[in-house]
Amino acid sequence: SGRGMPERDSCLMQAPGLPRGKSTGGGRLVSRARLAAKEAAAGSSWARMNLQGVYLVLTMGGFMAFIIKGHPHIPSQALSTFHKCITYVLFFACLAAWVCLVKMDPGIVTDQNVAGLCDMFEPVSKRDCVTCERPKPGRSTHCFRCNVCVARFDHHCVLTGTCVGIGNHRCFILFLIVHLVSAYYVYSLSAVILENVSMDHVAWFKNISWLWR
Repeated sequence: SGRGMPERDSCLMQAPGLPRGKSTGGGRLVSRARLAAKEAAAGSSWARMNLQGVYLVLTMGGFMAFIIKGHPHIPSQALSTFHKCITYVLFFACLAAWVCLVKMDPGIVTDQNVAGLCDMFEPVSKRDCVTCERPKPGRSTHCFRCNVCVARFDHHCVLTGTCVGIGNHRCFILFLIVHLVSAYYVYSLSAVILENVSMDHVAWFKNISWLWR
């Protein structure tokens, strides 16, 4: 233990409560990356719930606003009652797609499936994930918000609080399509309703125009 001896690798940190230089039960020092990932995952769980709540508030609030303001103008000369049913179907389709995306496994790498995933996606590096301490299949990434490795990782979706990977990629595409179709449909209905309301107002002003002639 000379003065010129270099410090141990900076990415390793002694486990709390143990004398310096002692290892944990596994015979290894606790990695700083692993501890940081656990702290980040614990701290972000409340944030994930908050963002999920934001999605639900925006979706349900927008739907209720359209029911209160838009449905009284249906049916009309331009819109039939059928459009009311379509808005309910699209709303529940959005919620169903969101719930499926939240509940579906994104493709988390576990001890049981890591061998099969490595056969499917050849690892780029021989180094294991420093946090999960498992082999990393090709195209997999460790998500520090969820504190898991995800096969064929795409991104972490803040609206659902889950990752998008090999297990739920198709569900995520369906989630986007349903919401895009719903947004376009409601926008089109709103435009037609506003046009009808404006035309009614113009006709009403024409009927009382004799008051200021």
